[in-house]
Order: sequence, then structure tokens, then C-alpha cells
Amino acid sequence: MSMSKTEKAVKDIRRKTRRKFSTEEKIRIVLDGWRGESSIAELCRREGINSNLYYRSSKDFLEAGKKRLSAAQQAIAINTAPGNRLIVFGCGTPSSGIPLDWAAMARKPGINMLDEFSVQGFAAFATQVRAVKRPGDVVVCSIHWGSNWGYDIPAPRRRLAHQLIDEAAVDIVHGHSSYHPLGIEVYRDKLVLYGCGDFINDYEGIGSHKDYRGELSLMYFVAVDPSMSDVSPYGTK
Repeated sequence: MSMSKTEKAVKDIRRKTRRKFSTEEKIRIVLDGWRGESSIAELCRREGINSNLYYRSSKDFLEAGKKRLSAAQQAIAINTAPGNRLIVFGCGTPSSGIPLDWAAMARKPGINMLDEFSVQGFAAFATQVRAVKRPGDVVVCSIHWGSNWGYDIPAPRRRLAHQLIDEAAVDIVHGHSSYHPLGIEVYRDKLVLYGCGDFINDYEGIGSHKDYRGELSLMYFVAVDPSMSDVSPYGTK
């Protein structure tokens, strides 16, 4: 009898002192696990969590991707000609500074979050796109990624852009976050705009970044069909 009381007391103490994880912390841990830099067991030990909590959170994140399938039906779709549509999917990555707790979860609306280092998270997004795209459609992925300043395009970002085209059947990758234009790539006859820059902004005159010429902008006029895309950039000031 006394042992039962002791066990109950121990369980009560554990329950009251158990660490509470915010949604942002859960997403961070899930993304760390998806990157595969360490085993799930090692990750759970480091974070001081039970592996069941990790797998439950990971499932919740993936379920959010599945639930967004129905939301994907509401993606912008414009009938451009009989049998042809332009479909736009919006998403973001942590590299742009989007708080992790803004990500959509199974029971919480939010941003369709991708991670340049995550294979599993990308697979859910690719499923969304392929579930909606029909022959003759042109699909645009409008993605908020990377920092505000700088011309470097990291290898993981290029890899994600190529994955969007190869595996998610995206026709145009419309990247944004940088306040100035970044590089343009034509990959397998598909257009990748890594950073379109700001069209109208209030960053002119920032002394520490004047070399980026914040007063200059680009307009992009893109001609597309389901097999290829072409772009004509026009500078403005």
C-alpha cells in the first residue's frame, strides 16, 4: 500500500516538473530530426524528451501537410485558356526568419513551412502540388527564403529549387526575401528566381547596405507554357 502511494507521489512530481514544449520548440526539434545530423535517440537525449513525443510531433507536422491538401485546392487558380490554369502555391522557410511557431500544424492554421535541409517535409509539399496539378497547368511556387541582404545562394537552396521542379512538378520558382534582386537560373527549361527584390521599398538610404542599391528594382515579365518558361527583366529606379 505504501509503495502505491510512493509511486503515485513520484508520478505527481514528474507530471508537475515535466518540461513544457512550445509549438515553436516542437517544430525545431522535428526539423532537427528530419535533417538527420544525429540519430533520433541522440536528439531526444539531448533535448531531454521521450522518443514518443518526438514521433508524435513529427506525425502532427506531417499530418498538417496532408490537411493542407484540401487547403491547396484554394491555391490561386486562374483560367488562362480552356484546359489551362495558372496555380500559385505559397510557402516559406526558417532561413528567411519566419518564426517556427507560425508553421501550420494539423490543428493550427499557419504558413506552409518548408526547410531547405528537410527531405520529409518537402515530400509532403510535393504531394500537395501533384494532387492539384493537371496536364496543361502552370504551377508557381512563391517561396519566402533566405536573408534580406547578400548575393550568396547556398547549395541547399539551389537543391530545394531543383527539387521543386524535379519532384513537385513546379514550373516557376518565385523566390523572395532579399531587398535586392538575386540570381536567375533556367533549370531544365524551368525558371528559378532566387530573389526578386523589392519593387517598392522604404530601405533607401540605409547606410550600412547602400552598396546593394536599394533604390533599384526589377520587373519580371515571364512567358510560360507547360513545357518551358522565358523571362524578360526590366530595371526601374
